Amino acid sequence: CWLNSDDLFEPGALVEVGHFFSTHPELSVVYGDALWIDRSGKVVRPKKEHGFNRFIWTYDHNFIPQPSTFWRKSVYDQVGGLDTSYQLAFDADFWIRLADITPLHHVPRIWSRMRLYPEQRNQKFRALSDHEDLCIRRTYIGNESFASRKCKKVIAKSMRVAWKVATGCYWC
Repeated sequence: CWLNSDDLFEPGALVEVGHFFSTHPELSVVYGDALWIDRSGKVVRPKKEHGFNRFIWTYDHNFIPQPSTFWRKSVYDQVGGLDTSYQLAFDADFWIRLADITPLHHVPRIWSRMRLYPEQRNQKFRALSDHEDLCIRRTYIGNESFASRKCKKVIAKSMRVAWKVATGCYWC
């Protein structure tokens, strides 16, 4: 894993992740949930997620909380690590390359706190982040028409919202 300088692990998270990997040797990637926090560390809202779905990830957005995601070194090496040509979306690129070779397993546990504020890199440089994200997705969707992508985005967003409602992700 990696932890950005302004994010935090929840107490006991690394112990839980270690236990998860020791009891699930067949799995190589796991992600949990997170809490969005402001500059001062006050909780803004939870970021509860659902299991990985490639269609939703591809056509809606990268919903995987980066500081709550962990993997075995063997799969990191297998996909060639992080692509440092990306400045902001390298986590999205890494997740989808991992998903090409192994399941991404979700555990409904809060493992990190992620800062959300206007000067956060992904907020401050939103246009670059969105551009990199589109480049990554085009690797998988090719030159699909705008109308087709837009239609699939609506379907993916609907699926995501329905899944999160059904599993209680919107409620504390």
